[in-house]
Amino acid sequence: MARKNRSPEENARREKIRELLQMANIGSMDDIQHLFKETIAEFMENGLEAELEDELGYSKYDYKNTDNSRNGPSSKPLRTSFGDVEVSVSRDRKGEFEPQVLKKNQTSTCSKRPLPSSWRTAWRQSWMTSWDTANTTTRTRTQPLHRIWD
Repeated sequence: MARKNRSPEENARREKIRELLQMANIGSMDDIQHLFKETIAEFMENGLEAELEDELGYSKYDYKNTDNSRNGPSSKPLRTSFGDVEVSVSRDRKGEFEPQVLKKNQTSTCSKRPLPSSWRTAWRQSWMTSWDTANTTTRTRTQPLHRIWD
């Protein structure tokens, strides 16, 4: 069977996935499922943080003297197709923050709504930063499960 011609972007993305799987010491399908759950939680938390930044008008580590500010996160259980995960939900002091993709009473990720652009930007920046940090450490590969995606 001939290999599908892939774009350079897709090849680069697949290489990063292979490196992530090696770094995470994936040894079973349960390990992959756990990695997906962690990824979903991280994605949701970064997106919620980006939405709160848009709402308040300043980033997490900036200081602005406003009538509304951050009030720390709360934990929220979220049901996904990979199992339940705990998501840290950002809050504001006045309680006016209404997240768009993960609504206040939403308990599942079964929505097909498109993601806001602020989420995509925040996730891309956060993922690449954490990737660069994690990619500098020494990794060992225990089993060649990364070949599943080839």
